[in-house]
Amino acid sequence: MKRIQVSPAARADIDRIEAWYERQKDGLGDRFLTAVEQTADRIALNPEGYVKVIKEARKADLRKFPYSLWFTIENDVMAIACLHQRRDRVLARERALGVRPMPDPS
Repeated sequence: MKRIQVSPAARADIDRIEAWYERQKDGLGDRFLTAVEQTADRIALNPEGYVKVIKEARKADLRKFPYSLWFTIENDVMAIACLHQRRDRVLARERALGVRPMPDPS
């Protein structure tokens, strides 16, 4: 099993999305975080089982939420983004290619 590291940009994505869901309905943000954790666990078990989408970046869809965890595999697995499946493909490409630097969440 590989270890998952979450980049500051991916953490900022997850936090922003969780807060949005929590504003929609109490407890929905927690359900989103559970889906993220379950997806990270699936990735850790078999990261090579996910197809490369952009260069070395792969993605795993969250269950019950329209988001995907984007990640790369080096020594460990690095989550680089948590993005909406339909709206954020350009951002995923920019992060995967290193065109757009990952923002500092502070």
